[in-house]
This record gives sequence, structure tokens and C-alpha cells, in this order.
Amino acid sequence: MKILSILLPIVISLRTCSVLAQTNSSLTSQYEAEIYRDTKWGGITNGIQFGIRICAIGPSAKDNFKVFSALFNTNSSNIFGLWRLPTGYRFDEISLTSRDGKVIHRTATGNRLCKPPPSNLSNGRVVVLDPRSPFNFDELFDVRDCFEIKEAGTYTLTVKARLYSIEKFHVFKKLDLPEARVDFEIKEPNLTR
Repeated sequence: MKILSILLPIVISLRTCSVLAQTNSSLTSQYEAEIYRDTKWGGITNGIQFGIRICAIGPSAKDNFKVFSALFNTNSSNIFGLWRLPTGYRFDEISLTSRDGKVIHRTATGNRLCKPPPSNLSNGRVVVLDPRSPFNFDELFDVRDCFEIKEAGTYTLTVKARLYSIEKFHVFKKLDLPEARVDFEIKEPNLTR
């Protein structure tokens, strides 16, 4: 019984977090509702929301504090003509602050997640957002790899996505999606992976 009480929260967390890493076509409405509820969403621009969530994907310390990012179409019809750059160019900014407002510096890994956009934006992919459905925006990353977190405490992660609309062939317009923020607590044993 003790093992069940320890494993059950892990299994539920794995199930919920792994769903967001799937493509949006394989999600069921029950999972979509759970993901939407547990994700911290920014404001809406042109019917699109950007959101993030932090969770564990396994039982070990190295599996904790994974950041998932998603887009959500608030409309009742598909949104076509969106352009997503390759990983490393998908975020305008990622930042971390402590509860008392201290800015935590990014590591080289964190800097690689939000490189300036290339001058030629043609190296990307078309995105179609299904109505009222989360869409996995980028690969998950561990917040501890991206920031120099040296103390246990409560932190706020802020992420601003970079997404474009396709105006015409090879002409892209940057969408100003509001940033998403999530608060989380990290304890002493979890500072290192």
C-alpha cells in the first residue's frame, strides 16, 4: 500500500506530462482538458495562446523540472498559415526570477534556446492549430540546465514564444504572443540533477 501511495502520483504526473509531448492529433478531450487546466497560459493574440508548465516525467531527480510549451487555438475553427522556426529559435526570451525579484542568470544551454532569429526565416515548419486543442510548441527542457539556480526557493519562469504568420510565399509577420509565467518551488535535493 505504501508503494502504491508513492507511485500513484508519479504515474499520474507521467501520464499528464507525456500527453503534452505527443502530437495534438493523438490527444483525447479528457487529456486536453487536463493539460489546458494545468498549463499556465499567456493572453490571447489572434485566437492563439502560448502556455508553459513544469512537471516531472519520471521518478528520479533528473526527470524533475521539465518545461513543456504549447500553443492553444481558442477559436472553433482551424488556424492555418503559422510558421514555427527550428528549436533554438522558437523563444524570444526565457527568464527566471526568485521570489524576492533576483534575476537568475541563464546558462549556455538557456542561451541556445532563444537565439536571435536567422535573417532567412525559410528554415521552419508550417503549423496548423486544431480548434480548442493544445499543440506541442517546442522540445521539453529542464529549467535547471538553463539557469544558474544555486539556492532552494520559489521561482518564476517567464517564456515568450516566437511565432510567425505567413503573409505570402517567404514573407512572414511576427505575432506578438503574450508571455507565459509559471511559479515553482525547488528544494535543496533537487538543485542538482
